[in-house]
Amino acid sequence: MQRNFIIKGLLFAILTSGAVAGTTPQTTGTFSVVYAGGNLPLKQDRAVKAAFGKDEVLFVQNGQSFAIRLRDIRQLAANTETGRRFTGPGFALVPASLNKKETRYVGVTWRDGDRSLDAIFRLSSSEYRDFLTAMEQATGKRAVDPDQTPTIVRYGR
Repeated sequence: MQRNFIIKGLLFAILTSGAVAGTTPQTTGTFSVVYAGGNLPLKQDRAVKAAFGKDEVLFVQNGQSFAIRLRDIRQLAANTETGRRFTGPGFALVPASLNKKETRYVGVTWRDGDRSLDAIFRLSSSEYRDFLTAMEQATGKRAVDPDQTPTIVRYGR
């Protein structure tokens, strides 16, 4: 058990160091994210470390790891959920700007053979922009906001 943990730790260190040596500065290092759900064999609502390798992104949770090849990633989605921090009759007088809570999510969709798989990660405000930028740069894809509806405006005839 301990040997398996050491081997996975070494694998994580090697992939992380490869990311530092082989890619642009924006896709280096590790990111702390929370696995919110999807098709990864990880426990939901638990912390995950994400690291970028030369051609994959590695997710590690409690010694268990899962890698997604960057070329297999088909879509990135980014969204922010806004809610109230305090609820109840006594908190109605709290100004709206002080009573706002934002939760940030990044979704990843990839192909594994003929299957389409996805995962959603919850991030802190400090990690959100860096992780999203790293994913966009590593995959060459721009994240879409699933709540935004494309609008076509036609002027004149």
